[in-house]
Amino acid sequence: MYNNEVTYHDKWDTEENKKYQDKLGKLMKYKARCGTYAPNGWAPELYEMMSSLDEMYGIRYNLAFKEWWTLKNSWEGLLARPVKALFGPDKHLRKYESNNVFVRGWKRIKAAFRLYTFYLERLWITNYAEFYNWWYKPLIQIDQIKEKYGELRIYHSSPDGLYEFVEKLAAEVEVKIALKGAYRPIESLYYASYCTYNKVNRYEVAPCSYRPEEQILSDYRYREIMHEHNLDLDEIKRKADIRQQELDSMP
Repeated sequence: MYNNEVTYHDKWDTEENKKYQDKLGKLMKYKARCGTYAPNGWAPELYEMMSSLDEMYGIRYNLAFKEWWTLKNSWEGLLARPVKALFGPDKHLRKYESNNVFVRGWKRIKAAFRLYTFYLERLWITNYAEFYNWWYKPLIQIDQIKEKYGELRIYHSSPDGLYEFVEKLAAEVEVKIALKGAYRPIESLYYASYCTYNKVNRYEVAPCSYRPEEQILSDYRYREIMHEHNLDLDEIKRKADIRQQELDSMP
C-alpha cells in the first residue's frame, strides 16, 4: 500500500522528526481525548498546526478522564497500589522478582514510584485542566489526530466561525507533507473533496475516499493552497486527470 511504503518509510524516522513527535505528544497529551497517532514524517507540520491553534484560539483540555478520577481511584492510586508494589506478592509483579534481595527491592521501589507519580500527575491535571478551561476559555476541542487509510484525520469540535479555518490548516498540512513526499502524490489532492460529519457537534476533517454525494462539500481549497505554493497547476491537473482515468477504468 502507498501509505505503508511511503508514509512509514524509514527515512522519516529522523531524530528531528522524533523530537517533533514527542513535542506533539506532550502538547496534546491531555487535550486530545483519543491521542495522536501520526507518522513521524507528519509530526513537524502537525505540531506547527496545533501549536498555532493553541496560541491563537486555545485548545481545550479534555475532561473525559475527570469522571474516572473518583475517591476510590485516588485511594488506590496514591496509596494502595504503590504499597502493593512494594510489599505485596502479586502475579503481576513477578517480572520484578530476583534472586538478589537488593535488586528485588530496588525494582519494587521503582515500580511503586512510577505508580505514585502517574496517579499524582492525574490528580494534578484533573484540577488544573478544569481551571484552565474555565479561566482561559479555549475555543477548540481536539478529539483525535491520526493517519487512517493513508489520509490525515483530525476529529475536532470548533465554533462555526473557526471551522473553515481549521479545515484550511488541515489541508495546508496535507499539501506540505505531500510536497515533501511523506503523503499521497500531490496530484491526488487536486480533485479531493471534503466530507463533513456533524454528530453532536463533532466534525471529521479529511479528504473523502468513498465520496457519499450528500456529504461532499465541493471547494477549491487544495488548488488555492497549491497556487499559494507557486506550483504548476496545469501540470498537476494533467497528472490528476491521468490518475482519475486510471481509477475510473479499474473494475
